[in-house]
Amino acid sequence: MDTVQLMERMKKGDMAALGELAEFYQQQLYYYILRMIRDRDTAEDLTQEVFLKVWRYRRHYKESGKLNAWLYRIAHNLVRNYVKKRNKSTTLPDHLAHYDEVQEDIEYEEKLQAVREALETLPELFKEAVVYRDVEGKSYQDIAALLDISEGTVKSRISRGREMIRDKIKKEWGELYDM
Repeated sequence: MDTVQLMERMKKGDMAALGELAEFYQQQLYYYILRMIRDRDTAEDLTQEVFLKVWRYRRHYKESGKLNAWLYRIAHNLVRNYVKKRNKSTTLPDHLAHYDEVQEDIEYEEKLQAVREALETLPELFKEAVVYRDVEGKSYQDIAALLDISEGTVKSRISRGREMIRDKIKKEWGELYDM
């Protein structure tokens, strides 16, 4: 899904683009909200409200941001407001009070997925060296023995492989995901 193009269409008033966005993200957002408030009907209502807010504030969306993170921020704020109104107090349940941690977890998972995808695109000789070192935790010496190459070559391949991963992620995500 090309989210930049989708948001451009929405900014121009294309309601079909909102429908496509909802079709793609609705279930994910619903389950996220349901985990937070533990009420199916309210989760459905709040999920719909996410997309109403997306439509209402579509012109405020910045292309430099990640659409997924923006949607989850809207969902989280709706949940917080719902809980505050329901409890008529400013004290939030523990699982909502740690928004920054939740946001960090979401961003971490997105970064991890981006690294996995970039790793899959590496040429095999770089990929195997990076996987042995960064995934399996093997020493340079062990990798050199496994691949029957010098330690210097191992270090070079790992360095170049990591650089290719960084470049791929920067190309796809821009400066948003500096590593």
